[in-house]
Amino acid sequence: MVRIPQRQTLEALSACFPIYGASTSGDWAGRFSEALSIEVFHATETSIQDLALITFHSLFSTLYPDSTPNKKEDNDEIMVDREERIEGIAVQVVRNSLDELEEPEKSNAKPALRILVSLVAASSTLLFSLDNSYGSSC
Repeated sequence: MVRIPQRQTLEALSACFPIYGASTSGDWAGRFSEALSIEVFHATETSIQDLALITFHSLFSTLYPDSTPNKKEDNDEIMVDREERIEGIAVQVVRNSLDELEEPEKSNAKPALRILVSLVAASSTLLFSLDNSYGSSC
């Protein structure tokens, strides 16, 4: 049985992060990501885990928006500069997830992978940065 207040809270957070923006959401991102990680790693129901991952996605797409990259036109091609370095809560979430993936036979490997997928799906900025930072680890 899904707890209605828990579901409503996750749905409200998912909707509110983009409205409040990166500055306000970022002030509380550590607490939110810790609570969401608990919901993903220790979910009693898959529907709550799925909703927590959607909320993670909303938080990370708000904190690390896909900005218009620096473009350099070279004939008909557009070159995109992806030298940005990601800082903040995403780094800690990635480290925690990669730590869990070091022992894939353990029960936390699947939730850790789901968190990483949610994170990289949230922002191409995160995807390119993680690829540059953790390339061989991911």
